[in-house]
Amino acid sequence: MKNPHVAFFTLIALACLSTSGNAQSWVRRPGTEHWYVLTNSTGTWQSQQSLAESWGANLACMEDPAENQFAAQFLSASGSSESGAWFGLYQDTQSASFSEPAGGWAWVNSAPLNFTSWSSGQPDDAAPTGSAGENHGYLYDSGQWNDLTASTPRLALVELISSDCDGNGVPDSFELLMGSASDSNN
Repeated sequence: MKNPHVAFFTLIALACLSTSGNAQSWVRRPGTEHWYVLTNSTGTWQSQQSLAESWGANLACMEDPAENQFAAQFLSASGSSESGAWFGLYQDTQSASFSEPAGGWAWVNSAPLNFTSWSSGQPDDAAPTGSAGENHGYLYDSGQWNDLTASTPRLALVELISSDCDGNGVPDSFELLMGSASDSNN
């Protein structure tokens, strides 16, 4: 029997090698309809979320330990020179629960925040004086989180929930949005 970890990392490595443009090679989390891709170019947290939205997706939201572990392994196997990426956690400064440094954190997909994986001493809002504050989530390939200033250009981990009915390894909703889906029923 093959080692499932070797197969997983081989799949991720092949997906990352074939990525082009802004990142259109997706990896599906086994047993789910969740697809992930790492952007090829850096950007602010907001620009990366806007890019994800243009693909019908969001920055990734790790809602439980298993999803967080998958995302960390994905980042670790990506071959990126960065040790992490933006993900879909932000501090809502308009929330009734907002307080620095730990209050008001929310997912971009509006799911309840029932799981966290903060690095030791995080969140700390240790932004340089005069900056907007550290109100956005950054995932390290260790699976630990940090709060960072959104204006720092970083890669981003994008998540799309979709099926792949044609089995070509690309989420159907992404193909439809990009105009690359074909109708095999003609």
